[in-house]
Amino acid sequence: MATIKQLANGRWEATGDAVRGPNGKRRQFRRRFPTRRAATLGAAKLELEAEEAKKSTSNGLTLSAHCESWLGGRRGNLATKTCSGYESVFSKHVAGDPIGAMALTDLSPADLTAWLERVGRKPGRSSENLSRQTLLHVYSYVSAALNSGVAWGLLDANPLRLVETPKVTADPSKIKAWRPAEARRFIAAVKASVSPNQRLWWATFGLILAAGLMWRDVDLVARTLRV
Repeated sequence: MATIKQLANGRWEATGDAVRGPNGKRRQFRRRFPTRRAATLGAAKLELEAEEAKKSTSNGLTLSAHCESWLGGRRGNLATKTCSGYESVFSKHVAGDPIGAMALTDLSPADLTAWLERVGRKPGRSSENLSRQTLLHVYSYVSAALNSGVAWGLLDANPLRLVETPKVTADPSKIKAWRPAEARRFIAAVKASVSPNQRLWWATFGLILAAGLMWRDVDLVARTLRV
């Protein structure tokens, strides 16, 4: 049964049993929430997810089915455009590829490398093959789904992390950047905001500008930053 506790920083953590590993070792999931109520509701949802995961594992859950299940549980928390992006990637490049029929627990870095190569050879909208940017999106979306498999106890680790991330080479002539004065005005405006999330966005945009990042380096949905 899932339990909740308050952390030193004021947030709440829900902990519960996940699917046991291949060696029978006990594993747990941990998720953090802003309030006790959110943690209580989240813990109940996580217990249901864990039960479904146990059933799926015994039935040989495929990558395609896992992606569909994961996205189905996130639809209410994703922007329409983001959700459509995931659906497009999963239908075209996972369900529409032999790898989609593979059992989640059978996936290897070699399988995923071969899959990415197949995806990369597909025709693009205006070029012979898919752009590197599109390939990076495919990689990131499927990696996010596999990360959830780790969180749910379906996988010991995300095998896609052992596959090289597609590299995107930017065209310097097409890069547009703010001048220092423009960046300072933007940060000042964010800092002066009265939004409840003002400190979060001030820190986020400050990091992006200080590190010279571009939007493609930041995935707010998957909560990842690529430097």
